[in-house]
Amino acid sequence: MYALQKKYTLKLILAQGDTTSCACAAFCAFLNSIPFAHVEAGLRTNCFESPFPEEYFRHIITLSSSIHFAPTETAVSNLLKEGVKKENIQLTGNTIVDMVEFMQLTNNIKPNAVRDKILITCHRRENQNWKFHDLVNTVKILAQTYPNLKFIWIT
Repeated sequence: MYALQKKYTLKLILAQGDTTSCACAAFCAFLNSIPFAHVEAGLRTNCFESPFPEEYFRHIITLSSSIHFAPTETAVSNLLKEGVKKENIQLTGNTIVDMVEFMQLTNNIKPNAVRDKILITCHRRENQNWKFHDLVNTVKILAQTYPNLKFIWIT
């Protein structure tokens, strides 16, 4: 009648980005004394209004993190300025840039070759409503102007 429940002990929670879900994961880790590792740590605009509310999330995620995977030297510097210990920061590179470079290597594409594909992402809250429509219209104009290019939308 009742399912047996296994008890699990989490050794670490790992999350990427500056989204609401990442901030919630960091907060839950903090409340439960579970180490939290943050991928894309140290990104900053230093303006809580942009991106909103992600810039705020970035700061509270940092407070909850034990391990900080920073994509750039600037991100490392931001974390150090905020008092994060150097031994808790790992410079990792950018996951998107790494994936593009990986795809170039696996598809034998030369880094400086002219490309016919344009990758587009607009997952941020600030790209909603009229800004999204402006982006779509801009891409339409570019596609008409450059018919040899392929525009690829990702989420």
